[in-house]
Amino acid sequence: MKKKIILTVAFAAAMLMANQSVAQISLTAGYSGKNMTWKGERTQHGVTRAIDTAMNFGPGYYIGLSYNYKLDEGLGLMSGLYFNHNWQRVSNDFPLALGANLNRVISDTVMDISVPIAVSYSYNITEPIAVYAFAGPTLHFGLQATEVQIDTYSGYSDILASKNRTEVFKRDLYRKNEEGESFYSRFDLQLSVGLGVRVYGATLQASYSLGLLNRCGYADKMDNKNSFNMSQFYVGLGYSYSFDKPDKDKDKNKNKKKSRRR
Repeated sequence: MKKKIILTVAFAAAMLMANQSVAQISLTAGYSGKNMTWKGERTQHGVTRAIDTAMNFGPGYYIGLSYNYKLDEGLGLMSGLYFNHNWQRVSNDFPLALGANLNRVISDTVMDISVPIAVSYSYNITEPIAVYAFAGPTLHFGLQATEVQIDTYSGYSDILASKNRTEVFKRDLYRKNEEGESFYSRFDLQLSVGLGVRVYGATLQASYSLGLLNRCGYADKMDNKNSFNMSQFYVGLGYSYSFDKPDKDKDKNKNKKKSRRR
């Protein structure tokens, strides 16, 4: 995994240093929705049951910078850096013996960064209006994933009133245990596609990133039956600025013409 990160960063750096004639930098921010597909098993109150469900981490937001390098008419390479912040809150009730009830509230907060490297294509409808599309791999790195679980026991009779209580549990989902395992893995490789429209410098953009790796932190265990696959959806507004890099050949020709006139 570390080799993949080094290669990806090296490739992005090479693009940054590329001597393209036209480049474009964009600042974008907006809504970010994250979904996790959980397949496997879960044991709760001594009962193990199969899991095949989708969990939604939202609402959320993202903000980021991207850099687009023009290769040919309409065709370019795009890379960038995005910060994502997502959260969720789920509440469930579980009937207990003696008419009591357990209310469980689970709140998750997830923060991560994404580095897309995509091929882009832009088409000018008119002089100020253009549509564009992009597709390519995205390197994903988790910064923080915390979970807070609040269990509230209620409904016990006066004789058992001491059992009416609230318990709070908090854990870091990226923290490794003594065996070097965590609930979530920090790394993911995603396949991203997106569409956008640009009017003068203002942009409206939407994209989707499909997670390709199993994010389960203990996926290598022989008895593990869980798999977590993440996907992300973005909709944002932004502003892009295009600039031309100096063309040395054109400058030389201009200087030659000036010298001839003299």
